[in-house]
Amino acid sequence: HKPRGSDPTPSTAMAGRSDRYESKSDADGIESLSKKLTSDLRKHIRSLGPYPVMSDKWRTMADSLQRIANISEMERNLPKDKEEATLWECEELALRYLLEDGKLNLCLRLLEQFREYVAETGGAGKAAASSAADGKEGEGGAGGGDGG
Repeated sequence: HKPRGSDPTPSTAMAGRSDRYESKSDADGIESLSKKLTSDLRKHIRSLGPYPVMSDKWRTMADSLQRIANISEMERNLPKDKEEATLWECEELALRYLLEDGKLNLCLRLLEQFREYVAETGGAGKAAASSAADGKEGEGGAGGGDGG
């Protein structure tokens, strides 16, 4: 007979250790992925600049803005601990990094320049911007459609 308080069977003990190792490895993998994604996000935000509308650099920047907008939308939909949380208390890193890097006013100026371009070209600018996106997002991207 087994003495009271004997060790669990070897397979049970191994399974417990295995679970601990897997979760440690998973946590390391998630942390590494998170660091890479954060670095990539910062790179895209820092690449924003006052480029002439529809220039090659502007089109590349528009792709970066689309990526930033997609990340920001995903972050906005994450559950929050409390509804009244400030930007620094929640997980909306894209918006926080835009503010920290002083790019918010630049984004507003770029939007205004693009709207002027569209007005001057009679809407042809939207078609050019849409084709610049290579059909990835069409007109439903960060601009939110036709803009009124």
